[in-house]
Amino acid sequence: MLRVISIVALSLLAISCNRSLATLNIANEPSPVSRSSDLTTIMAGHGTKSVYLGESRAEIIHVLGKPLNIMERSEDLHCYETSLQWIDSNEDGSLVDGNGIIAFLRNNKVVELYFSAKKYKTGDGITYGSSLSNASREMRALPILGLTRSSSEATNGKDKQYVINESAGLAYLIEGHNKVSAIYVFEPKTQFQPSGCLSSDQKFYEK
Repeated sequence: MLRVISIVALSLLAISCNRSLATLNIANEPSPVSRSSDLTTIMAGHGTKSVYLGESRAEIIHVLGKPLNIMERSEDLHCYETSLQWIDSNEDGSLVDGNGIIAFLRNNKVVELYFSAKKYKTGDGITYGSSLSNASREMRALPILGLTRSSSEATNGKDKQYVINESAGLAYLIEGHNKVSAIYVFEPKTQFQPSGCLSSDQKFYEK
């Protein structure tokens, strides 16, 4: 009789332990919200978990849907061949701040990504509209560089300004009052080409 009771007690204990383990595993599973937020975290030299360097045109369109704008170019082999742009819209149909995502492709592969929307952020929280003073110490230590022959009406006749970390594959486009207006991701330890192209007569210079 005692043996039967012992066996029953052990069985109940095993069931209780299994339930506890099941509860523990569920608690450790990442929530859908955390998984979703991971997809919008920008990683230097890579992109995000859902959109990244090396993807094919078909793969990135599968993730982001039909692009709003497509530009093809072939006159300069040193520049991108195709750019694809996606811009999120608000519930009323108006476009959100920034220029969304632009992928620059060469040989049907993504070679550079441009993020200009508040939903996309670096690991230290830098996003469209952030102050450069809030960037990581590594990025703050880098000089602000101007780019010759990059001025336009949109920049009020002034050359565009960047903070570039080529070893990491990350760059910021800087506008008025040292605000980040776009984040670029490119292959680490390569020359940064703003928007997928750097003409032979363009040079970066320290401000």
